[in-house]
Amino acid sequence: MIRKIYRKFFEKTDVLVSKLRILHLRIKYPKLNLSWDSYIGQNCKIVCDDDSKMNLKSVYISNNVTMTSSKGGTINIVSSFIGANCVVVATKQVKIEEGCEIAEMVVIRDQNHNFDFSSKPISKQGFSSKPISIGKNVWIGAKATILKGCNIGDNSLIAAHSLVNKTFPSQSFIVGTPARLMNRSINK
Repeated sequence: MIRKIYRKFFEKTDVLVSKLRILHLRIKYPKLNLSWDSYIGQNCKIVCDDDSKMNLKSVYISNNVTMTSSKGGTINIVSSFIGANCVVVATKQVKIEEGCEIAEMVVIRDQNHNFDFSSKPISKQGFSSKPISIGKNVWIGAKATILKGCNIGDNSLIAAHSLVNKTFPSQSFIVGTPARLMNRSINK
């Protein structure tokens, strides 16, 4: 009985602390639109530069997530779950539609470092960016990586450890490194 009361107390406390995190982020970043019904876990690093935008509506963000919108980029996430230790970075746009389930340690980045074999340091060679779009009801397995320019159609599944570097239609079962289409429907 005491353990049940103890757990209930700390569940309520955790929700209150999440609301304080939301308040802090809304004050710190004026272009961050973060709905009150969202949840922000412990040790999250959420950054929205002054020239960028971030819209998070009804989102559950687990512990230790890094989410950065910079250099004029936009992040839009609606009614989705972001697992622990995920990284979402936008310098153009990352759009995640409603109903997505993103497992732990997933990386979603809409930019790469440029690289040529010159004597110029990599840090000085700049970036190239292309928007990412993830449709409704997409399940992304643990440790998957989604790179710039990818579009994932609705009702798709991305297997754990997959490296997605191209576009896939709705109802896709996406696996491998690099990712490939297994079949047209995950229900077959």
